[in-house]
Amino acid sequence: MADVVVRSHTIYANLRQDGAGIGRSTLYDSLDPTEKGATSYFLGMAMAKLFAAELFGTPWLFHVSQATSGGAGIVFNRGSKSQPDLIGQSLSGDWIVVEAKGRTNGLDGKALEKAKRQTEMIRTINGSLPTLRVALQAYFEDRLRVRIDDPTDAKPEALEVELDLNAALAKYYAVATAITARDPTIERVRDREFMTRVDNDSGVTIGLQSSVWESVKAGKFQDIRENSDRLDERMTGADGSANIYPDGLLVRLDARWSPQFMSREPELRDG
Repeated sequence: MADVVVRSHTIYANLRQDGAGIGRSTLYDSLDPTEKGATSYFLGMAMAKLFAAELFGTPWLFHVSQATSGGAGIVFNRGSKSQPDLIGQSLSGDWIVVEAKGRTNGLDGKALEKAKRQTEMIRTINGSLPTLRVALQAYFEDRLRVRIDDPTDAKPEALEVELDLNAALAKYYAVATAITARDPTIERVRDREFMTRVDNDSGVTIGLQSSVWESVKAGKFQDIRENSDRLDERMTGADGSANIYPDGLLVRLDARWSPQFMSREPELRDG
């Protein structure tokens, strides 16, 4: 649960509700440049996860370091850092490549161009051409904004990479299964059974659909992919407090995350 607490604290402390959008908190603005860099990077990765699931039907994203090329670890462009962050598999089984950037201030055009080039460094994944390459940048103008570009071509030096999907899915679900394995609450949300656990310090409840939990624990990852048509939409719980995602995860936030509180600066929020 510690990982969830740290990540949720990053969101809670550094962002605030700004009308219909999201703005920086005064705490964010007071960070030193190194801290701002780490926070903006985290926001870029978080936006990549959200946008991949919502816009591109790709709930499963994996860090590219989990992939191999020719049975060995990947080395891009003779050891340079010109490589994408993430590869993902969609609900239909297609592959995408994603590079995420984050900036504290306005859109950084040079960084976005670099992100586009980084997505072009993978030619195929498990023998298949990516159906989409995504260069994404999260940045702030008056509010948090996200820019997405979709380069189409691979570079001549691009690599053909392989991903052990079972191992990647085991790692993907590791946090959720570890959290819900310890004294979980069994509950039904929108006619689906979930194993959930609440962290009272952060006000965040994490849940995993029981059928997915059982498949993960049994190592039957093929079952998750074969049943993905049953996990093909994001839903909101009947009371509006829980979101259910296509990968079988549930997230519920308590009242301290409501627009009423999140519109205030962190030090003025109660609860």
